[in-house]
Amino acid sequence: MESERLVSTFLFIDDEPELIEAFARFIERRGHMVKCAEDAQSGLDVLDNEEINAVVLDVFMPEHNGLTVLQYLQSYEDWQNIPVIMMTNVRRGEFNLSPKQLREHGVTEYIEKSTITPGGLLELLEKATQ
Repeated sequence: MESERLVSTFLFIDDEPELIEAFARFIERRGHMVKCAEDAQSGLDVLDNEEINAVVLDVFMPEHNGLTVLQYLQSYEDWQNIPVIMMTNVRRGEFNLSPKQLREHGVTEYIEKSTITPGGLLELLEKATQ
């Protein structure tokens, strides 16, 4: 007997809509819900109005960057336990926060966009929300 999988809602905050659409379609076909926001403020608005199980967050976006979103997530008690996967074009060694600092900001994984597949991202999201 196959066990029933929980449906999660994931929020993508990224200013590359074509890329995010591809990931979102794959994840939705696997039975999860996906919300998308093209900038930090729109992402925060979604968090205010939806129950989100995990966030996939870009680093560099117009107006506010991903670090600003991380600060907001850590400043609200209701959002502090939402797992965050940073998905960016910035190579890990070029990023100005150490892995320890990222964890302290709620980041569970840091991945480069060029190295992740939709299936790989879904695995990370499901692992983060178990």
